[in-house]
Amino acid sequence: MTCTKLEECASGRCVDGVCCDTPCDGQCEACALTGSEGKCTPATGAPRGSRATCDSLSTDDCAKRSCDGATRDKCTGFQNGATTSCGADVCTAEKRFQKHGNCDGKGGCALPDPKPCTPFACDATASSGCKSSCTVEGDCADGFTCAAGTCIQGSKCSEDGLASIDKTGVSSSCLPYRCGTDGNCLKSCATSDDCAPGVACDTAVKACVAAAPLAEDGGCGCTTPGTRDTSGRLLAFAAALGLLGLRRRRSK
Repeated sequence: MTCTKLEECASGRCVDGVCCDTPCDGQCEACALTGSEGKCTPATGAPRGSRATCDSLSTDDCAKRSCDGATRDKCTGFQNGATTSCGADVCTAEKRFQKHGNCDGKGGCALPDPKPCTPFACDATASSGCKSSCTVEGDCADGFTCAAGTCIQGSKCSEDGLASIDKTGVSSSCLPYRCGTDGNCLKSCATSDDCAPGVACDTAVKACVAAAPLAEDGGCGCTTPGTRDTSGRLLAFAAALGLLGLRRRRSK
């Protein structure tokens, strides 16, 4: 039965515009909930009628209180659950991408695990949350260095390709080899392109060795790595054979 005055109710209690079975003055209870009119019932959400509002001082959406439908005298629930986002897309100190989360319905913000961006660093403004190229060391994950627009682990090559530079900036010569695509010095060769200028690849042993000098007579005198120049010895041997034949003819 609806009412506006206590005298209109046999119980002497006019609460929330209806005659109520109890005083029903708890912060989170009501006497006019649909289907329970006239019976004092625990409320959910915001307090009804002229009852005090739940504490709304918190600026954290997940921590804002509400009635939980069980506790009658105070707000012990939380306004926002999994449909309310919380937090922000940010980069962690470890250069990982921390995506925003959703309220957990218990006053907290449930965040997903940070996403590693290795070999690149985090970029919270990118759709993926990670950088896809680099221009400086800071664009790379820890332990990686920027080389030719990409992040490689540990070291990078010097501009002339003859030295390896580690992540601390220390340069180490690669001679007689060149620096490899991974930023480290090569230890063997497949072709002379793997060797420093003036050095050739001995494919027999896969090692960079000094190139042979030109012959003194102006001829080629060139040898390939791993072979010997025997032309001089052959000429000397032929001359000796000719001299021996001449001596035999004179002795006859």
